[in-house]
Amino acid sequence: SNTLPDDLHDGMTLSISSDLEDVAVYIDGTLRNTYGSESLPNIGFYPPSAYIFTELSSQDAGKSIRLEYTTKKTTGKFEEIYIGNGNNAWFDIISNNITEMVAAILMICIGLFSIIFYYIFNWKFSANRSVLFLGQTIMMLGIWVLSESRLRQLLFSSPSLSMIFCYLSLEILAVYVLFYFDEIQSGVYHKIYIILETLCLGQL
Repeated sequence: SNTLPDDLHDGMTLSISSDLEDVAVYIDGTLRNTYGSESLPNIGFYPPSAYIFTELSSQDAGKSIRLEYTTKKTTGKFEEIYIGNGNNAWFDIISNNITEMVAAILMICIGLFSIIFYYIFNWKFSANRSVLFLGQTIMMLGIWVLSESRLRQLLFSSPSLSMIFCYLSLEILAVYVLFYFDEIQSGVYHKIYIILETLCLGQL
């Protein structure tokens, strides 16, 4: 619980972060915003981590604010709360997470380059498929990092979509990793890898 600043004006926004938690925002005792498994469709038990934005106005100046976090893990996590004009809070969020985003995009580019290189080289010569599987692994790793990034709200239209995409990309990543190790070990443990790949694809 706290008190909002006295210099609020229309068009301002309160931004808070949820780390797999249900969050409710009360201003002057009135529920103004909620985020969690009960308020979002097709989410399940754990709501994906996200930034929650609550619109403020000059009438909210000096009023009480109460944030309720319901954590479903062994520990909860409170992060910095932003109050700014419109979507200005995104500037700080982007600047704090831009390195992760750049690394993910770089991995996707390296993976795509490896895949394209394999097909071009294989067109003229006999290329080792480990290059292809390694490229697919690196590219899918970059996609998974993007889907887990704090900036994924800018990429996905709904929290449920980002959560599903994150799980799917992680399962596909495991399959590509198995393809790669099976290839570089020249099929010595091929039967074992076939079983593991079938399990991963069945889970997917």
